[in-house]
Amino acid sequence: MWKKVNVSVELVTASSRVQLNNMRIGNFQMGRAGWIADYNDAQSYLFLSQTSTKQQNYSRFSNPEYDRLMDEASLTGDARKRAALLEQAEGICWRSCR
Repeated sequence: MWKKVNVSVELVTASSRVQLNNMRIGNFQMGRAGWIADYNDAQSYLFLSQTSTKQQNYSRFSNPEYDRLMDEASLTGDARKRAALLEQAEGICWRSCR
């Protein structure tokens, strides 16, 4: 499918340890990583794109507004406000990745 749009791909087989280390140091152009939420909350996934997450933020995504919304969401006790803040943050991340 990618050849049809002139994209050349080389698959590299490595142990999980080697692959994740390569992703941590940025030694990849495209990679695959999995994540299982520790708890039932969108933040369990969204925190992976915060600037402060560093080693697990494989894409090196960094956006001050995203970080601000995530920080504000983590401090609010109002569930509806928190959900709205996380939704706004998610929107920033998705728009940036397109």
